[in-house]
Amino acid sequence: KAESVGVITVTDTTLPVFVTGVANEIKEFGIQNVSQHILAVDASGINNYMVNDTVNFKINPATGLLENNTVLAIGTYNINVTATDNNGNKAESVGVITVTDTTLPVFIQGVQSQSVELGLPVQQSVVATDLSGIATYVVNDTANFQINTSGSLTNKSTLVAGTYNINVTATDNN
Repeated sequence: KAESVGVITVTDTTLPVFVTGVANEIKEFGIQNVSQHILAVDASGINNYMVNDTVNFKINPATGLLENNTVLAIGTYNINVTATDNNGNKAESVGVITVTDTTLPVFIQGVQSQSVELGLPVQQSVVATDLSGIATYVVNDTANFQINTSGSLTNKSTLVAGTYNINVTATDNN
């Protein structure tokens, strides 16, 4: 009777493959809601997912759901998600999340047309709102009017009789 004995070793050196990787996205400041389903496959199965930026993002280690966990500031976020298979092989998917602010401030109370008796002051409250806050108000006629950071519009000196076309611009913090 003859025998042949040997050892068969099965190894896994194959990296996971991303079916759905990190997608590049542009998000509006204040209304980001990053929500991406990252999916990798591997013959041995996927053990977990991890994200590099844990300050601003989280990923469900089992399902691969990537979300922002903070309100993201304006800027660019380089996201790197690692998928690890059940034998320790790792693959990475990278993408960029860019947060911009293209939303203009909205006036809740704008400049009101009014008639003022000669010699009396002009005083109005101008109010704008924006998710990032209001940085400045600017009035077009700086020779005759001024406006402060709170939106209080007043005349600088006694106005002469006439018509003044006033335009106030609000600029947000971004």
